[in-house]
Amino acid sequence: MYRVGWTTCRWPDLLACPSFAAFINKHSVMSRICRAFLSNQRYGLITLTTLLLASCSATDETLTPVKDFSQFNTFTNVQIGSGFRTTIRQGTARQVLISVPSVDERTLSVTQSSNTLVVEIRNKASKSAIGTVDITMPTLTGADFSGGVAATIAGFTTGTLPISQSGGSSVTLSSTVQKLLLTLTGGSRFEGYSTPVTDATVALSGGSEARVAASGTLTITASGGSRLYYKGTPQLNQNLSGGSTVTSE
Repeated sequence: MYRVGWTTCRWPDLLACPSFAAFINKHSVMSRICRAFLSNQRYGLITLTTLLLASCSATDETLTPVKDFSQFNTFTNVQIGSGFRTTIRQGTARQVLISVPSVDERTLSVTQSSNTLVVEIRNKASKSAIGTVDITMPTLTGADFSGGVAATIAGFTTGTLPISQSGGSSVTLSSTVQKLLLTLTGGSRFEGYSTPVTDATVALSGGSEARVAASGTLTITASGGSRLYYKGTPQLNQNLSGGSTVTSE
């Protein structure tokens, strides 16, 4: 006899059990596998146990509903970690919308330090699900990304914009910027061809890669096999080591 929910079923009748049928239909990803193996009584119990564990794992990896953290409404800088997929766009009113894997909900930290909004997951438990951060703000004066964050920044007009990236983070910038200050470490990536700047100062290390369009002065320091690609005809000042390269495209 086997109990599924509130229903007790004999093994031969398990596939026909309403509670069990509802369970596997709810988790349709495993449905075909379950039906195939449960036809063999020898492996049925093992398969059922595996299915239950997989179901629990899938539930843990789902994202929570989007939450509004717009009580933070005076920041001009952002600091995002923990691998969030991040969108930062220009808008007249600040808005912060965040969704995280359910297993990480209790350790989500959203704070404001001085003029910097800080978003991170402390003691991240999720192994595959990726949280999202969607920020609207009038002015962006700086950004820091770490821990594999993938960010898009769009629509801003500013004089100087410092961006720091680490831990394999990636950023795509589409804005109007006069001077770009870029620091990348740990295999990070920056795409800035859609944001031509006058001057850029770029520091790359640890196999990082950046694409920058500049018309005035481009100062580059690169180490550890990093790569800078650039467009335009800027005055180039470079200090390269460890097999790093600078390439005009």
